[in-house]
Amino acid sequence: MTHIDATEWQSSYTPGYKDADGVVVWNACKVLYNQFRWVEPCPAEFSDQNMIADYDTVVYCVKRKIAWMNRWRLPTITVSYSKGNAYNLFTHLMVQLPMHTNNTLVECIIEKLVKSKNTGTVKIDFVVLGNIENAWYDTSDSMNEKVDTSDTGEHILDQ
Repeated sequence: MTHIDATEWQSSYTPGYKDADGVVVWNACKVLYNQFRWVEPCPAEFSDQNMIADYDTVVYCVKRKIAWMNRWRLPTITVSYSKGNAYNLFTHLMVQLPMHTNNTLVECIIEKLVKSKNTGTVKIDFVVLGNIENAWYDTSDSMNEKVDTSDTGEHILDQ
């Protein structure tokens, strides 16, 4: 992707993509740019994958990566080591934080986890999979994908 700050897509902005796919991917990136005003180069471990064998798989992977980048994230929270030690990356949790989820349970997944025995703490970064009330966060942007998922009820974390 290039020229993500342009007002309209041109085929030269998405080299290697068919026009229809180029428009979709460029527009999705444009929404992220408008939301965050930041363009970060794609990490080499994603862009240089030799296992992607065909064009359709490349487009699918890029669309999935953009959708993941567009999900809500909660600020990092810190819990005691005894409480957070049992958690692992990509664990599904129902999170209830008064300042971040309006004190309602929201389905999340752990995206980053830093466990420290020295300090007796665990720092956790969450990606929101469920919905947060419209009044609490602005969800007017149509690219903010909110997905209703079944409540697994496996874990409830209340700071």
